Amino acid sequence: MTLNFDQLHELLMIPGVAGMKFTASDFFQLERLVTLHPDHIFYNGSDEMLLSGLSAGADGGIGTTYNFQPDRMLEIYRLYHEGKPGEALEVQRKANEIIAAVLKYGVMPACKELLKIGGLDYGTCRKPFRPLSDEFKAMLAEDAKANLGENFMIR
Repeated sequence: MTLNFDQLHELLMIPGVAGMKFTASDFFQLERLVTLHPDHIFYNGSDEMLLSGLSAGADGGIGTTYNFQPDRMLEIYRLYHEGKPGEALEVQRKANEIIAAVLKYGVMPACKELLKIGGLDYGTCRKPFRPLSDEFKAMLAEDAKANLGENFMIR
């Protein structure tokens, strides 16, 4: 179920609600909510659109792929706030290359595999997620090498 603007606005009016993670791609709606609720905190939830969310007024982002490419996501945030949106866009484009690979193989299984490749083995996903085939694991490892570097490691 997707909440409409009026429902989100009403939710933000509830005492004790301090903000939200905004995962829609309607950045007009995000900008309007930020403008109407300047005392609230807004996090962008779409990894592939962190820069767009920041441009619409989000305070930051929360995303699954941040777990294996935190440096890139922090670089987007830093560059945006330094007034370098063009440079931030270039980093977002690099981040989106590995995000596209993750989407191709299945977000949760691929993210767990990338964490494993990076040195953090959290096992496989529970059902209903299917484990990655050996073929997909090899292809994902190549995508990781091409997009994250030869020896990327989680810090």
